[in-house]
Amino acid sequence: MTTTKLQFDEEHHRYTLNGQVVPSVTSIIDPLGNMDMMPAEIMERARVRGTAVHMVTEFWDVVEGDKKREFGVWDVASEEGVEGYLGAYREFKDTVKPELIASEQRLYCATYNFAGTLDRVFKVGDDIGIYDIKTGELSDLYRLQTAAYLFAYNENKNPWEEPATKRFLIQLRPNGRFSLLEHTDPRDLGAFVAALTLHNWRNG
Repeated sequence: MTTTKLQFDEEHHRYTLNGQVVPSVTSIIDPLGNMDMMPAEIMERARVRGTAVHMVTEFWDVVEGDKKREFGVWDVASEEGVEGYLGAYREFKDTVKPELIASEQRLYCATYNFAGTLDRVFKVGDDIGIYDIKTGELSDLYRLQTAAYLFAYNENKNPWEEPATKRFLIQLRPNGRFSLLEHTDPRDLGAFVAALTLHNWRNG
């Protein structure tokens, strides 16, 4: 396992390995989209919302059964203004009934030299999959993101652990509903590696 040496600076959203900066999955794919065209205040609201949703959904996974109310998971979601998104996550779990394997796992990929934090690894039936949580509009670029996480997860898993073979986006909506989108194109990893090559060229 290589993740034990990986450090993350949350304020600057920067990963380092043994003191050396490692490109993140999001920093690699974001320049391919139109994120720079969005007003800064909209980007900041989306970032704050996404952080809050990830916090409360992880809280929901960790706290068991009836203790969710005792520990105030819904209260936290209400304070953060994301109770609708938590309701959507609850509907996803009640509908799909996934078994949690990993949550908010930071990974370093030695093969391609990148890092990232995958949202969830779930087992559904006989299949283990990478699941990324989104709260806004979806983009084809997210296919590259899940492909990178899938590769990094399998590279870092212990030999006795089952590999992940599937990858999904969970789109949570403020009205309490969710959508589940599977990514299946085998070319996505190659596209991510090409984006990484371009990132390294730009920043070399």
